Amino acid sequence: MKLPKAQTAALRKYTLNRVQEAVNNYSVTLTEREVKRFSTFFDTHLLSRINNPRLATRYANSVSFSIPLLVGECNIVDVLLIEGIKVVFPQTYSFIRDNFELLTSNYSSTGVHYSATDRAPALKKLNDFVNSQNDPDVIKELIQNLFPQTKAVLGNIHYGDNSFREWYLEKRICSSHYFNRYFTYVVVEGDVSDKLFTKLYGQLLDSDFENREVELMKLLQPIDSEKLLYKIQLNEETITPKGAYMLASNLPLLEKYFAGPEVMLSFMTPFSQAIYCIGRLIEKQDNSVRLQLAKRILLRSKTLEFGMAIWRRLHPKIDLEESKWILTESEFRSLVRLL
Repeated sequence: MKLPKAQTAALRKYTLNRVQEAVNNYSVTLTEREVKRFSTFFDTHLLSRINNPRLATRYANSVSFSIPLLVGECNIVDVLLIEGIKVVFPQTYSFIRDNFELLTSNYSSTGVHYSATDRAPALKKLNDFVNSQNDPDVIKELIQNLFPQTKAVLGNIHYGDNSFREWYLEKRICSSHYFNRYFTYVVVEGDVSDKLFTKLYGQLLDSDFENREVELMKLLQPIDSEKLLYKIQLNEETITPKGAYMLASNLPLLEKYFAGPEVMLSFMTPFSQAIYCIGRLIEKQDNSVRLQLAKRILLRSKTLEFGMAIWRRLHPKIDLEESKWILTESEFRSLVRLL
């Protein structure tokens, strides 16, 4: 039986008030864009299924449980949405939870994970599930809204690397790096807590840890070096030149932290990634500051190996135009003398 419009409106108000109370209890602030995304999804996919106050209360209770565990570690709008799906679409929730790879992969023809055989089995699995539901069109749209990359499977919309980076930075459920947190409610061993990273990252951008290496290593102990560098590189565009200067100054103090076993693809090691990252941070400086920072980094290098790696990273490339060099040829020669 369909609810009268007045009753639907009353339930909507009641549900949203209960959810708002749960969010307010943990001082979560949503942007106007986030509020709009939540409201649109709620009205389109969840509201019609919340047909009594008991369901509204269950939804609010579910949100009250998950938010304190995931605030700062996940995208709060996506937490609200997946908890709503758990309450009103339990079969869809189970399907999402059990299909990490299917829902978070990059199916774009320009993506590094794409191959001609990837989309066919994905399309079959998605269609088989969607068509088994009472409202296949609703479920199909719901999945595509929560996991945009599936539009490349179910439709013809593709997303590039910038979109995947944005989803990562926003801690979205569609990011393979965050998906599991929405179901385990914890940061699993080997992953990096965003709360911990944010605290440490702020210190690396603001404080000089020279002669405080032991203190810095203790701060870094819970964090895998490869994951730390990955997060730093993804946040690179938001770093100010001042923050980049301090971060580049601190990274050479962590040479032991970045050391690891030799591997065939040496450019993928934490050591090589740290060198690459330092080069990028130097590039963020004005030309007048780059040489000063480069010298500062070399003087902080603990071994000749690290210093030489930085030196090679800054070497003017023959195949590049001079305007794209990090340092001028004369500046580079002064680094040779310093080494």
